[in-house]
Parts: sequence; C-alpha cells; structure tokens
Amino acid sequence: MNRRRVGKMMDRNSHIRLVYELALAKGLCSGDFKTFRRDFKANREKHLRDAIRFAEPVLGNHLKGQFLVNLSKMYAVLCLSEVRDSILMWSHYASGHRGIVLGIEIPPSWKIHQVEYGNQRVAIDLAWNPNDERCQDMLRALVKAKGEDWKYEREWRALGQLDRLEQIQREGKVQYFAKMQPKFVKEILLGWRFPEGDMAEIITLHKQWLPQARLLKASLHDSEYRMIISDLQSSDPPPATR
Repeated sequence: MNRRRVGKMMDRNSHIRLVYELALAKGLCSGDFKTFRRDFKANREKHLRDAIRFAEPVLGNHLKGQFLVNLSKMYAVLCLSEVRDSILMWSHYASGHRGIVLGIEIPPSWKIHQVEYGNQRVAIDLAWNPNDERCQDMLRALVKAKGEDWKYEREWRALGQLDRLEQIQREGKVQYFAKMQPKFVKEILLGWRFPEGDMAEIITLHKQWLPQARLLKASLHDSEYRMIISDLQSSDPPPATR
C-alpha cells in the first residue's frame, strides 16, 4: 500500500471538519479549524476515536463510507471459484449460461486468499492509521470475508493495486486486467446457452491462442438438476454422470 498517498487522501476528506464540529459541540476543543487540523494530523487516531465515541450515527456512517470509497479507488479484487458446474453461479456471473468459464492454474506470483464464510461482518477500525500494520490486516480480513449464504461459491480472492493493473478504456469506462501467461489457462468452458453463431470464432481463437487448453461445453442433465461437462470436440453424446 502507498501509505503516504492514503494519508494525503484522508486529510483532504470533509470528515475532518465534521470531527472538528463535533469536538466543539462536546467541548473537546476550543480553537479554530486550522489549529485543529494541524493537531488532527499529529494525533489522528485520538481525534477519530473521540469522534466515534460521541458521534451520531450519521458521522460514523460517513467515516465508514469514506474508508471503503478510498479502498475502492486503490484496489481491485479478483474473484475465483473452485466450482465450475454451479447452475446458480452460471446464472449470476456468465450471462445466464451464455458466457464462458476459464479454468486456470494459479500463477506462482499471485497471492490468493480462501474466502471465509460467516455471519459476522469485519469490524472496521474507523481510526485506522495509514502507517499502522493493522490497516493491512484489516484489508486482508475484508477481502477474505463473505456471508454464510454465499458458501456454495467456494471462492478464492486476489487483491491487486489498480495502478499496477493493465487498464483498457471501453464504452467510456476504465476496465482493469491482471496479466497471465497463456500456459496457465487449462480449460475453456462454454455455457449450455452459448450462442451458436459465435462457436466458429471461439474454436478459431482456441486453436490460435490457447491450443493447450481443453475446449469444453456444458449441458443440462435430462432428469436431474445438475450440469454435465464434456469435450466440445467429441462427437459422442454427453455421459450420464461425471
């Protein structure tokens, strides 16, 4: 984390004035805003803890919101799954079974975290100090946490700094990508509703760019609520079981 950059970002936020106004109302300070701001920079954690202790909910929500907004401007999360045949996830994340799933081997340089599912949210310390290792611990905890209802996804996540990712401008929006060598792509799995009109193009791209990967196609089982996955090149009918 670029901690000096985070510190400057935090100093520019309007919550410093909110903390000042609250401190005045509670008799915690008596000077002008400029004096308070200098002291705030020197004793950030103390002032934030005082504010949180006496604040109305609106201030706490503002600080928490700013914390998360700042993180989203600096980091991206890559979400992966151990599961390739979840009907629900295909519906959520692959255009209703019209999309593609890539089966990959995790590159050695990637640091990934297995998601931990539970019913308790991560406690965000609103008085975090950018120079404190606790900030990094909190960030890792946020990345690994997800609600119990999502346990079926069996998710793994990788955290990346936006300024280190490849950026591509599309339709007026910036999209971020993590580079990966083609050899790490092991499977290309097409959804059971993948458009027939795009099939020839996919086969050509597969042969040209990722010939080492297996090209697979999903289908629905005739009598059970589950998916069947088979090689696209095979002329044999899909097997009844996996």
